[in-house]
Amino acid sequence: GLIYDNDLTVKPGHLNVGSGTSPTLMDNRFVAIVDNDTSMVNICIFSQKTGKLINRFPLFSKDSSACENSIIAYKNTFIVANTFGYVDPFGENITPGGVMRFDYDEDKGEFVRMENWPAYDDPLDAKTATPKLSTASGMVYLYDTDAGGGPTPYADWQISTLDFRTGIRLFSIK
Repeated sequence: GLIYDNDLTVKPGHLNVGSGTSPTLMDNRFVAIVDNDTSMVNICIFSQKTGKLINRFPLFSKDSSACENSIIAYKNTFIVANTFGYVDPFGENITPGGVMRFDYDEDKGEFVRMENWPAYDDPLDAKTATPKLSTASGMVYLYDTDAGGGPTPYADWQISTLDFRTGIRLFSIK
């Protein structure tokens, strides 16, 4: 099995000391999990046929990464959101945020991180609900917080959408 550094402490944004996320299947080709490494969690992508580790990418920032949400898997893409620091929807939840996308490169036979996705400078703070993808509209739906903040720590929740292809934020509704 995969061995990673874990000191058995619960990170802010993790509900327990478990293995991170549940497995996410991409067709019958790949399976991905986010582990629970102590200083920085990783997305670990395996071949379903052989069990071989295809790629392992560190996620987000050292001492600021966690993931308790399922990963989006669609065609050749995995999308993962950072839940580090999320504890209570009615309390102050200072979090680093972040969403990352990894696409399978058929020519290289491995996954690559899609740079500049999402397509803006501020980390998207999608720390609570599992991101969803509408294949009909091509939009990724995220329950997040407004980067501009609100009058209280819980007044700025919104649903935002990103264009699946470009990562551009299409709209937000508070």
